Amino acid sequence: MPVYENKGAYLFVEAAELYSLALLLTIVQEIAEQCQKEGLYKAIVDLTQMEGNPSILDRYTIGVEVARIFGAKIQCAAIAKQSMTNYMVENVAVNRGAKLKVVSTLEEAREWLKLENHSARMSGSE
Repeated sequence: MPVYENKGAYLFVEAAELYSLALLLTIVQEIAEQCQKEGLYKAIVDLTQMEGNPSILDRYTIGVEVARIFGAKIQCAAIAKQSMTNYMVENVAVNRGAKLKVVSTLEEAREWLKLENHSARMSGSE
């Protein structure tokens, strides 16, 4: 089961399960729901512990759903194993208006989201 954690300025999601299209689509939906509930507009999804390799069709489907569900509202950085990254999900999602970036490290994700530190909150207070 993926872990969802409000880090103040963003939602952090960690998934270590075996890959399935249904699981990834559920994660996308749950990120949107959690962000809305918590008043967050940024998310980091760590998929580096997920086992399995999505097909090209699955990657396309995920990109379409990210764009449909997140729109331009949620800015999301997905951390993936470099060996499994081909940017198909990112390209499909971004071409449809989403703010998605696939990166290989947490530092890259934080930099792209313009996060200053782990405890920063949207309100500016601890």
